[in-house]
Amino acid sequence: MEKTIDFSELKIWVVEDDTPSVGVIRRLLEAMGASQATVVTKIKPVTEAMQRGEPIDILLIDVHVNEQSGYELLAQIQQNPRYAATKNIMFSATSGILGVRQAQEAHADGFITKPLTLDKLRRAFTTVLENQNFWE
Repeated sequence: MEKTIDFSELKIWVVEDDTPSVGVIRRLLEAMGASQATVVTKIKPVTEAMQRGEPIDILLIDVHVNEQSGYELLAQIQQNPRYAATKNIMFSATSGILGVRQAQEAHADGFITKPLTLDKLRRAFTTVLENQNFWE
């Protein structure tokens, strides 16, 4: 039996700069019941939230964001002791072993290849919340 997680209490941040994808991700998160999710198109709102000390349970980061690499944000999160427990999942349209390998080398908790689906997002979030890695 698959474990069911209540996503409504989780502070989820998503960084995605592709406007059509932003709408898709918002609908997926809504379908998951992730009522406290924040979807932004730039990295700066996340770094500002970190400076304010806002809680972040899961960070879903597009590998390619306009102003910088998503991996730069991942490194900032990992270097901040306050966010050591934050789960980080990278995602990209770049598929295959290369994307997974890059995420693994950056010590991300997971990697998802676009297109994102409800099932894929739910499985990725559930897996990393159980302290396991998710590579797809």
